[in-house]
Amino acid sequence: MQWITHGVKLRWKRKPPPPFDHGVSLRDATRQQQVWLDAEKERLLENGAWTRATRRSHVSRAFLVPKPGTNKWRLVVDFRWLNQWCVKNRVKMETLKKLRRLAKPGDWCFSFDLQDGFHALGIHPDFQKFMQFDLQGDLLQCSAMPFGWSDAPRVFCKFVRVMVEALRSPQAAEDRREIKRLRDGSAVRQRWSVRRRTGGAGGDANRHSGMRVLPYMDDFLVLVDSQREGFLRREKVQLVLHRLGLRRNEKKGHWEPTQVVEHLGLEVDLKLGQFRVTERRVHKIHTKAKEILCDAARNRRWIPARRLASFTGLCQSVYLAVPAARLYLRELYFVLAEKRSWGAKVKISRAARGDLEWWSRLPVMSRWNGRKIWRSPTRAKVHTDSSMTAWGGVLNLKFPARGFWPNEMRCWHITHLELEAVYKTVQAFLQELEGKVVRLYCDNQAVVAMLSHFTSRNPDLMRRMRRLGLLLDLHDIELQARYIRSEANVWADNLSRCEDLDDWRLNRDCTCAFPSSLNSFTTPG
Repeated sequence: MQWITHGVKLRWKRKPPPPFDHGVSLRDATRQQQVWLDAEKERLLENGAWTRATRRSHVSRAFLVPKPGTNKWRLVVDFRWLNQWCVKNRVKMETLKKLRRLAKPGDWCFSFDLQDGFHALGIHPDFQKFMQFDLQGDLLQCSAMPFGWSDAPRVFCKFVRVMVEALRSPQAAEDRREIKRLRDGSAVRQRWSVRRRTGGAGGDANRHSGMRVLPYMDDFLVLVDSQREGFLRREKVQLVLHRLGLRRNEKKGHWEPTQVVEHLGLEVDLKLGQFRVTERRVHKIHTKAKEILCDAARNRRWIPARRLASFTGLCQSVYLAVPAARLYLRELYFVLAEKRSWGAKVKISRAARGDLEWWSRLPVMSRWNGRKIWRSPTRAKVHTDSSMTAWGGVLNLKFPARGFWPNEMRCWHITHLELEAVYKTVQAFLQELEGKVVRLYCDNQAVVAMLSHFTSRNPDLMRRMRRLGLLLDLHDIELQARYIRSEANVWADNLSRCEDLDDWRLNRDCTCAFPSSLNSFTTPG
C-alpha cells in the first residue's frame, strides 16, 4: 500500500551512489526514431511517468530497443551503474509450465496485457534524482517505475499479486458457482450451493478456488470452463482493473474467449492439449540460425558473444513446445562460457555448429514442434542403480533387469555409469514404458539433477543425455527423476552388485602350480 500512496523506495546495499554523469543520450537517432521519440516523450510527460529535473546529479544513459513486428521502440534507461548500488532480490514468476496444473482438457481462455503496467507504480520523490537521464539535451527523471532498474520486476510482480489475489478470491469462487447454478437451473444444485456457503460437508474443497489466472509480468491468461463463462469473467476482470486504476491494452492479447491462443510466444491449444511454437517464431529462429552460420563461415567461425546469447535465449523460450530444445543448446552454452566479455567474440566449435544446423532445420522438422500439455494418467515406477561392474533396474517393484559393464567402462566415473544405467533400464522396459509418465528413482543426486533439467555442463554427460532424450521423445516417454536413499533402493542395488556367473575362468594360481609342456587343445592328435 505504501508503494501506491508514496511511491517505491530504492534499497541500497550500504549507501547511495555518488553523483555521476553518463552524458547526453540518443544524439544520433534516425528520423523515424526521432518522430516516435518526440511523441513518446510528450505522452510520458503528460501522464506523469517522466518529469523534468531541476538539478543534474545522477545521469544515466538511455537507448532504444525495437519492438518485434512493429515500427515502434521501447526506451530503456541504462541503470547498470545504479544497479550495482541497489540490493539484488530474486523474483519467481509463474510461467506457462504451471498451465499443466491450472488448466483442464476442454477449457476456454482469454488473455490481456496491461497498458503501461510499470508506470502504475511511482518512485518516491526522494529517490527520483537517482533515475535521471539526458534525452537530447532535455534533463528528465523517472517519476514512475522505469525499465532497466534491476528491482523493477520484483516490485511489479508483488504489485500485480494484489490483482491476482482479487481474481482468485473466495468471492470469485462463489460467483463461479452462481454462474453454474443459473445455467443449470436446478433447485437441488441451489440447495447444495447454499450448503457449501454455510460450511457444510464438502465446502472446504473449493472454498478458495476462484478465477484461474496465470500472470507473467503484465501478461495474463484467464482460464474458464466454457465460452459463456468467459464472457462473464471478462466483466469481473474489467471491474478489478478499474478499481486498481489499471487499463487493458486493447491492441494486445486475445480478449475473446477461445480454445487456441498465442501467449508468451507459444500457441496454447486447449482443445488438442498442445504447446506449439508459432510460425512467426519458427521463422525467426530459422533465420537467425542461418545468419549466424553464414557469418561464422565468413569470419573463421568467430561471432559476437552477445549475438549468440540472444539466439540461445530465443531458443530456450520454446522448450515447452520443442522437447529437444535443451538437448541442442548445451554446446552453444559451452561456447559462450569461453567469452572474455559480452563485447568480445567467441569461436563456434564443430559441435556448436551442429546445434545451429539443427535449429536451422526446425521449420521442416514438424514432429519436433508440439508437446502435450497434459500427460497420460498411466504411470510407471522405475528404480535404477549402478556399481563399477554392473547395473540394475526394477519396473514397478516386480520386474528386474540387469547387465554388466565391459572392461573398458569399469574405469568410468560412477556418475557416468549411473546415467548409462538409466539408459539401459529404459531400453530394457521400452515396450512397457512407451507413452507413459515414468517416475524414476535413483540414489545419485547428480544424475537426478541432470534428468530434472535435461542438461549438463560436462560434454560427455551431455552426449549421453542427448541420446537418452531422443529415445524418450521417440517413444513418447516423460521421465520424472526423484532422489532415493541407497538404503531404500535395495533391489536395484543388489542387482548391480551380483556377480556374472557366466563369466568364469581357471584360477591362475592353479595353472602355475601344475605346469604342462604339452597343450592338448592345440596339439594335433
